[in-house]
Amino acid sequence: SSAQRLFVVRDHRRRGTATQLLDWMYTHVWVAKPVRLDVFTHTTDAVAFYRAYGFRVAVLRMEKCSTGGAAAQYDMSYECGADAIA
Repeated sequence: SSAQRLFVVRDHRRRGTATQLLDWMYTHVWVAKPVRLDVFTHTTDAVAFYRAYGFRVAVLRMEKCSTGGAAAQYDMSYECGADAIA
């Protein structure tokens, strides 16, 4: 199963909502499964949140469009039973 573009609205951040959501997903959907997600590098609060939750950066993906635009994002993963890497 997958979720796309999952986020907490700015006015509701830092209230435990994202932690409760991930806890629920791990209990009901992602039971004993490794989870991988993409996080844009410029969303430093999101990167810090996922690291604190136990995800680790597995890959730094960099892209460049033919029109000149560019983006970078982390591919983060959470292995069941694995220790977090700071």
